[in-house]
Amino acid sequence: NPARLLTLDARASLPVGWGDTGVRAVVVLAAHSGAGASTVALAIAEASASAGQRVQLVECAAPARSGLAAATSSELGVDGGGWRRGRRGDRIEIRRLASRVASIDDVPPPPLLGGDAAHAQLVIVDAGWPVHDVLGAQGWIRQLVDVALSVIVCRATVRGVQQAEQVIAALAWPVLIAATGPTRWTR
Repeated sequence: NPARLLTLDARASLPVGWGDTGVRAVVVLAAHSGAGASTVALAIAEASASAGQRVQLVECAAPARSGLAAATSSELGVDGGGWRRGRRGDRIEIRRLASRVASIDDVPPPPLLGGDAAHAQLVIVDAGWPVHDVLGAQGWIRQLVDVALSVIVCRATVRGVQQAEQVIAALAWPVLIAATGPTRWTR
């Protein structure tokens, strides 16, 4: 049960500077392009919301590469911090970048502690950038990778798993793996 798994305390707290709000965080990283990280992030959000948690889902990809552009049931406009706000049901708030940024370190931190976002019990961040960019960054996304529960997403292929293994080797802590694709593994 994914919703139950996310209640574990293992590596799931917000970075310094975001306050001690009791909010838990999950960061979703794609082992390779097309792995399905946005789909997995949305699935975790939906499972958590159905278990009664309030969720904020943050996608850091450029708008042209958004995997969540059609995920909202209602759009709420752009806030002053550069984020497009939307809702999916009554328990999921979705934030997507409103405009392109030059690098991952230029992604503005989402306003996690203001307004209704302060009531979120779980923040899920879809990093939306290649893993080597994320691991080489110095901003808030990299800080989050260091402290949050990490989910590595790969396709259910030999090459996809090999790429996931490379990501796991670059990290110094346990992660969860989500393999996407057909219902059967290729032989």
